[in-house]
Amino acid sequence: MKKFIFFSLVCFLFLFNSGAQAVTGLGLGVRGGIIQNYDNPALKKFSSDYTSGFSLKQMPLLGAHLKIGTLPVIDLEVSVEYAWKKKKNINYYPEGAKILNPPQVDLTVRDLSLNATAKYLFSFPVVRPYVGAGIGIHRLIYELSVADTLALYFPEDENKIGFHGVGGVSLQLPAFPLEIFVEGRFVYIKTKQKKLDTKETDFITILAGITLNL
Repeated sequence: MKKFIFFSLVCFLFLFNSGAQAVTGLGLGVRGGIIQNYDNPALKKFSSDYTSGFSLKQMPLLGAHLKIGTLPVIDLEVSVEYAWKKKKNINYYPEGAKILNPPQVDLTVRDLSLNATAKYLFSFPVVRPYVGAGIGIHRLIYELSVADTLALYFPEDENKIGFHGVGGVSLQLPAFPLEIFVEGRFVYIKTKQKKLDTKETDFITILAGITLNL
């Protein structure tokens, strides 16, 4: 996994430096999708010790992006994305002990990210597949509807660096300055905490969007 992070960072810096020298156009757009298989070890530890019937595998996502077209086949993209999920009426055991008639609480998770991605587009006339890699800053926010101090362990809000690899396909609409794309992305966020023996957060995002080329 460390090799993947290093490779993604090197590719992104290389593509950014080489591609930014020849800007051919700009585009503004919006996007939306679903995060799949959200694996946050900090939340997993909390849910296994203090709750039951808790699962947070999927999260909706909305965002906006700026596309910077370059020569010959490299696009640079800056995006802001917001993912969130609220689970209601979770059985909660403040001391970790399974008791009858436990109180029920609500748990909210938010991920606000600023991302930069370099995409390599294959040369096809209308439908253009692409691959890419990038880096992002993630603001992870965890909220519990009771005082966090009642739990022996509950994750704190954190700002973390993430890395991602992408693959997708874009469709340029004839006679219109609009571009539609569908994309899959693997995201890896460095949330590892040695003192809590937690691992990194990772997930897959499936999203689609539309770009207005200026």
